[in-house]
Amino acid sequence: MVCKVGMDSFGKDMIANFSARGISTSNIISCPDASSGVASIAVSEDGSNNIIIVSGTNDLLSVEEVTARQDCIKNAQVLLTQLEINVDTTLAALKLARQHGVLTILNTAPAQALPDEIFAYADIVSPNETELETLSGRSVASSEDAVLAAREIIRRYELMRHSHGIYA
Repeated sequence: MVCKVGMDSFGKDMIANFSARGISTSNIISCPDASSGVASIAVSEDGSNNIIIVSGTNDLLSVEEVTARQDCIKNAQVLLTQLEINVDTTLAALKLARQHGVLTILNTAPAQALPDEIFAYADIVSPNETELETLSGRSVASSEDAVLAAREIIRRYELMRHSHGIYA
């Protein structure tokens, strides 16, 4: 686990929770200058989620901090990333994992535009409907729409790979 937490109750609780479950906390960075990132989920009457995100220390995790902890990534079987941290930091972690042959998963939450390059380093991409719409620029109102949107992302990735001389 590589992450950054505040020295607040959320950060302390997170570290205690990981420790209680046998998850190493040696690569968790405690930051005195910001609060821990938190998200509150409100469910509307129609059942849709509204997520309020306060990024806190998530925004402060740097490429340099992840790179300094690359042994943690190198020794992992799987790297799971999400977009509550800086996209450049996420991309750096994905690149390190790929360099060391680690399976990579990119959870595309919260929805935001991403550089096409990031898909070259993600073995598995797991967007929900909103994220798929944001990434593809297509409306996703049905399963068929989701397939078309996913194909658009794959097409852009294929174009990017070929423009860089990468062929699989």
